[in-house]
Amino acid sequence: MLLRDFLPLFLIVVDVDSSDRACSYQDVLNYLNLSKNNELFSLTRPVRDFRKPTEVYLEVLLYAILDVREIDQTFVPYVWIVVEWQNDYISWDPRNFCGIKNVTIPTDILWKPDLTIEEMYVYV
Repeated sequence: MLLRDFLPLFLIVVDVDSSDRACSYQDVLNYLNLSKNNELFSLTRPVRDFRKPTEVYLEVLLYAILDVREIDQTFVPYVWIVVEWQNDYISWDPRNFCGIKNVTIPTDILWKPDLTIEEMYVYV
């Protein structure tokens, strides 16, 4: 008999906990199958039933006043606009992706609501 016939066989079973699993934002994007060529996300309003309205939340934050024109009684603001809505086609279970709840997606591949900000002068 040879020595190799007596070598023990070890079987190592490793249970990988989901908290130890490596996750990335790219995993979420791959799951969503987002691509610049996928027009599903950009051409139409993102609802599964056309009768369902899309509620759009708009927040305008005055970040700075860049200029004050005393003669015209106006000012030049620098504003941040935050827009939020539900997209029925873009969702995932955060438990499957290490708790990732938000990802950043380029806006050119998504549907965006038509918003118009009009300036209004009020003279007193």
